Amino acid sequence: EGKPAVGVWVVKIQPPLDISSDSAGGIGRITPTTLLLSDRRWSFVRFVKEDDEGHFPLLRCALSEDKQVAYRYAEHDIGSAGATLRVYMEVLPEADQVGW
Repeated sequence: EGKPAVGVWVVKIQPPLDISSDSAGGIGRITPTTLLLSDRRWSFVRFVKEDDEGHFPLLRCALSEDKQVAYRYAEHDIGSAGATLRVYMEVLPEADQVGW
């Protein structure tokens, strides 16, 4: 548990709930567009900040869905630079693999 999944698996991509004072109708700063990525078992959980590599395509992917939550296939890519996450943006999972 806590180890990266082996092979290809489904990742959920979503903007987290905004609980800042601005979300309650306040005026001022723009809320950050941090994304939450997780797997079904919550053994993989990551926050992707606005300045992290790959943030914009992930944000666009989530916002393009009706409920602003996207599901895509992903896998850990372990290379010389360490472990990175590869998300296959163009490939949608089967209906029975999403909605959690």
